[in-house]
Amino acid sequence: MDENQKIDYSSLNLETGKLGEAFIIPSNLTEGQTFFEQNEGNITIEETEERAYAGVKRTTVTASNPKTMWHWDQQTGFLVEAKSTYSNFTITTTAKETNIWEPQPYEMDPTVAIVLVVAIIAGLVVIVIFRVLKK
Repeated sequence: MDENQKIDYSSLNLETGKLGEAFIIPSNLTEGQTFFEQNEGNITIEETEERAYAGVKRTTVTASNPKTMWHWDQQTGFLVEAKSTYSNFTITTTAKETNIWEPQPYEMDPTVAIVLVVAIIAGLVVIVIFRVLKK
């Protein structure tokens, strides 16, 4: 590296609000709780909801201001989605992969499972009746 080049290191500090553009916030926040971010000021969690990120349904917390809407993973405090809209451009961030949690196998809706079981049983009943009547 050239001796004239300066490296800008940034430290995160949740207690002082130095959150690195709110990429990480305190974990386990719930609706109504507030945290301080040095660039945005006080940010209040507005909503908690289930959303899918990186192959897994996660409980997320949401906050917004006139320019930005953020979604963080509640358990870890990591940003999983954000959208900032300015007068001449929009920035969208979405977590696609992570090693913080493992992807889960496809979860089937219980209604679909019940319909499949009923359809299989009905099919078997029809086959048995057809064979009995055939004799």
